[in-house]
Amino acid sequence: MEANRKELDPSDQELEGSPIAGEISSVNHRSPSSSAPPTEGKVQLSDEQKAKKKIYDHRHREKKKRRESKMMDQLGSLEKTTAELERRNDELKSERDHLEVEVKENWRILSQLLDNNAGQNTEVQNLPQININGESSMGLNDRREMNQVPITSSKFRNN
Repeated sequence: MEANRKELDPSDQELEGSPIAGEISSVNHRSPSSSAPPTEGKVQLSDEQKAKKKIYDHRHREKKKRRESKMMDQLGSLEKTTAELERRNDELKSERDHLEVEVKENWRILSQLLDNNAGQNTEVQNLPQININGESSMGLNDRREMNQVPITSSKFRNN
């Protein structure tokens, strides 16, 4: 009988049931008694409280609208930046592809020059090496030439 005794919780509601094994507090894990008075409905606000709530709600809605507007502006800015970055990425890919083709062409020209140089100096044992750090430039009739010395070197300017 004592296991189903009725007790009062701190809010003076009657509790039914027995405490869980090992439970120290008899208040925890119990449901309010069915004989306890129900708490239903909203608590009515005074006119002053209603006015304050209306002002607060209005400010809250305005603040929310401003935040949404700011976020939409940021989103538009980010979309614009994204489009610009994608365009720049495409340009850089195109430039990279063009430079790769140019490097392959320069290596082809360099190997031809090395072959020509080796053919002209068959009697010489130690073949001179073409400076592979040279720079290419456009020669006569729009033909690409490989300079043995970089155009910007001090050796070239002193001659």
